[in-house]
Amino acid sequence: MQLPLLPVIVEWELIQSSITSPGGIESQRHVCRIKLHRCSRLVLIDAGAGLSGGKLEQLSFERCRKIKGSDVPGQLAPVKTINLQYGPDLHSLELLTGHQQLEGFDCFGTKFPAGDVTLLLPLPKLSFVEMSDARHFSHTTEQLTALLAANNT
Repeated sequence: MQLPLLPVIVEWELIQSSITSPGGIESQRHVCRIKLHRCSRLVLIDAGAGLSGGKLEQLSFERCRKIKGSDVPGQLAPVKTINLQYGPDLHSLELLTGHQQLEGFDCFGTKFPAGDVTLLLPLPKLSFVEMSDARHFSHTTEQLTALLAANNT
Protein backbone atom coordinates (compact mmCIF):
# COMPACT_ATOMS: atom_id res chain seq x y z
CA MET A 1 0.00 0.00 0.00
CA GLN A 2 1.46 3.39 -1.00
CA LEU A 3 0.08 6.51 0.68
CA PRO A 4 -0.78 9.46 -1.55
CA LEU A 5 0.81 12.80 -0.67
CA LEU A 6 -1.67 14.57 1.59
CA PRO A 7 -1.30 18.23 2.57
CA VAL A 8 -1.22 17.94 6.36
CA ILE A 9 -1.57 14.70 8.28
CA VAL A 10 -0.63 15.05 11.94
CA GLU A 11 -1.59 11.58 13.19
CA TRP A 12 -1.61 8.39 11.17
CA GLU A 13 -3.38 5.45 12.84
CA LEU A 14 -4.07 2.11 11.26
CA ILE A 15 -5.94 -0.70 13.01
CA GLN A 16 -6.13 -4.32 11.81
CA SER A 17 -4.56 -3.92 8.43
CA SER A 18 -2.90 -6.47 6.18
CA ILE A 19 -0.15 -4.07 5.04
CA THR A 20 3.42 -5.36 5.15
CA SER A 21 5.06 -1.91 5.09
CA PRO A 22 3.81 1.66 5.56
CA GLY A 23 5.24 2.68 2.17
CA GLY A 24 4.80 6.36 1.37
CA ILE A 25 4.69 7.49 4.99
CA GLU A 26 8.12 9.10 4.57
CA SER A 27 6.57 11.74 2.29
CA GLN A 28 4.21 12.90 5.07
CA ARG A 29 6.53 15.46 6.72
CA HIS A 30 3.83 16.83 9.09
CA VAL A 31 3.15 13.51 10.80
CA CYS A 32 3.69 13.78 14.57
CA ARG A 33 2.24 10.40 15.59
CA ILE A 34 2.24 7.01 13.88
CA LYS A 35 0.11 4.30 15.49
CA LEU A 36 -0.20 0.83 13.99
CA HIS A 37 -2.33 -1.68 15.89
CA ARG A 38 -2.85 -5.35 15.08
CA CYS A 39 -1.14 -5.22 11.72
CA SER A 40 -0.37 -8.93 11.74
CA ARG A 41 1.47 -8.90 8.41
CA LEU A 42 3.52 -5.76 9.03
CA VAL A 43 7.14 -6.74 8.51
CA LEU A 44 9.08 -3.69 7.36
CA ILE A 45 8.98 -0.37 9.15
CA ASP A 46 11.98 1.08 7.30
CA ALA A 47 9.74 3.57 5.50
CA GLY A 48 9.31 5.47 8.77
CA ALA A 49 13.05 6.16 8.94
CA GLY A 50 12.55 8.80 6.25
CA LEU A 51 10.61 10.86 8.80
CA SER A 52 13.65 11.36 11.01
CA GLY A 53 14.07 14.95 9.81
CA GLY A 54 10.39 15.73 10.30
CA LYS A 55 8.15 16.28 13.31
CA LEU A 56 7.58 12.67 14.35
CA GLU A 57 7.20 12.50 18.15
CA GLN A 58 5.35 9.25 18.81
CA LEU A 59 5.83 5.84 17.26
CA SER A 60 3.48 3.04 18.30
CA PHE A 61 3.40 -0.56 17.10
CA GLU A 62 0.96 -2.64 19.15
CA ARG A 63 0.58 -6.34 18.44
CA CYS A 64 2.70 -6.14 15.28
CA ARG A 65 4.72 -9.26 16.08
CA LYS A 66 6.37 -9.80 12.70
CA ILE A 67 8.23 -6.48 12.53
CA LYS A 68 11.78 -6.74 11.30
CA GLY A 69 14.24 -3.92 11.07
CA SER A 70 13.83 -3.19 14.77
CA ASP A 71 16.87 -0.94 14.46
CA VAL A 72 14.70 1.63 12.71
CA PRO A 73 13.41 3.29 15.92
CA GLY A 74 17.08 3.92 16.65
CA GLN A 75 17.23 6.05 13.50
CA LEU A 76 14.35 8.22 14.71
CA ALA A 77 16.22 10.25 17.32
CA PRO A 78 13.63 13.07 17.69
CA VAL A 79 10.89 10.62 18.73
CA LYS A 80 9.66 11.29 22.28
CA THR A 81 7.68 8.10 22.88
CA ILE A 82 8.05 4.59 21.48
CA ASN A 83 5.47 1.90 22.07
CA LEU A 84 6.28 -1.70 21.10
CA GLN A 85 3.54 -3.44 23.10
CA TYR A 86 3.20 -7.16 22.44
CA GLY A 87 5.75 -6.86 19.66
CA PRO A 88 8.51 -9.08 18.37
CA ASP A 89 11.20 -10.27 20.77
CA LEU A 90 13.71 -7.54 21.59
CA HIS A 91 17.18 -9.05 21.68
CA SER A 92 18.67 -5.83 23.04
CA LEU A 93 17.65 -2.28 23.85
CA GLU A 94 20.49 -0.91 21.73
CA LEU A 95 17.85 0.33 19.28
CA LEU A 96 17.25 3.15 21.77
CA THR A 97 20.88 4.25 21.99
CA GLY A 98 21.21 7.89 20.99
CA HIS A 99 17.57 8.74 21.71
CA GLN A 100 18.37 11.95 23.58
CA GLN A 101 14.75 13.18 23.26
CA LEU A 102 13.06 9.93 24.34
CA GLU A 103 10.68 10.55 27.25
CA GLY A 104 8.69 7.31 27.28
CA PHE A 105 9.26 3.70 26.26
CA ASP A 106 6.57 1.01 26.48
CA CYS A 107 7.39 -2.59 25.64
CA PHE A 108 4.77 -4.24 27.86
CA GLY A 109 4.06 -7.78 26.70
CA THR A 110 7.13 -7.90 24.47
CA LYS A 111 9.65 -10.61 25.27
CA PHE A 112 13.10 -9.43 26.15
CA PRO A 113 15.36 -12.49 26.60
CA ALA A 114 18.55 -10.55 27.45
CA GLY A 115 16.88 -8.74 30.35
CA ASP A 116 19.48 -5.95 30.61
CA VAL A 117 17.58 -2.69 30.88
CA THR A 118 20.57 -0.61 32.00
CA LEU A 119 20.89 0.78 28.45
CA LEU A 120 17.88 2.96 29.30
CA LEU A 121 19.61 4.72 32.19
CA PRO A 122 21.82 7.12 30.16
CA LEU A 123 18.84 8.53 28.22
CA PRO A 124 18.58 12.05 29.69
CA LYS A 125 14.86 12.72 29.21
CA LEU A 126 13.47 9.22 29.75
CA SER A 127 11.03 9.31 32.66
CA PHE A 128 8.39 6.70 31.75
CA VAL A 129 9.07 3.00 31.14
CA GLU A 130 6.43 0.29 30.99
CA MET A 131 7.48 -3.34 30.65
CA SER A 132 6.48 -6.77 31.85
CA ASP A 133 8.72 -7.60 34.80
CA ALA A 134 10.56 -10.91 34.64
CA ARG A 135 12.98 -12.59 37.04
CA HIS A 136 15.87 -12.38 34.61
CA PHE A 137 15.57 -8.60 34.11
CA SER A 138 18.39 -6.52 35.56
CA HIS A 139 15.81 -4.19 37.18
CA THR A 140 12.08 -4.21 37.83
CA THR A 141 9.93 -1.47 36.30
CA GLU A 142 9.68 0.14 39.75
CA GLN A 143 13.47 0.11 40.27
CA LEU A 144 14.10 1.45 36.78
CA THR A 145 11.55 4.25 37.24
CA ALA A 146 13.23 5.27 40.51
CA LEU A 147 16.68 5.31 38.88
CA LEU A 148 15.40 7.36 35.95
CA ALA A 149 13.75 9.84 38.33
CA ALA A 150 17.05 10.22 40.20
CA ASN A 151 18.89 10.77 36.89
CA ASN A 152 16.42 13.45 35.79
CA THR A 153 16.75 15.58 38.94
